[in-house]
Amino acid sequence: MGAYLDLSDAERAALKLIEDQCRRELEKMKQADLQIRERVKLWDACYARKCTERIELAHKKSGFTDWMPRAPGSAFKPK
Repeated sequence: MGAYLDLSDAERAALKLIEDQCRRELEKMKQADLQIRERVKLWDACYARKCTERIELAHKKSGFTDWMPRAPGSAFKPK
């Protein structure tokens, strides 16, 4: 079934060179992917921190210190 191609030495060398270039490019892409994943983790942490800081600042400006439920199913009122 598997027919082997009869390649000349120059063709084999050219294919080997292309294969090596592709392998190096794949390694570069893997490294770039890892760096992007790290940046995404840092961005997510920064975004979560800023959201928390915004909420805390809004509570500080409004004078709310904590939330206490009035009754089950009812609205919440500030402490």
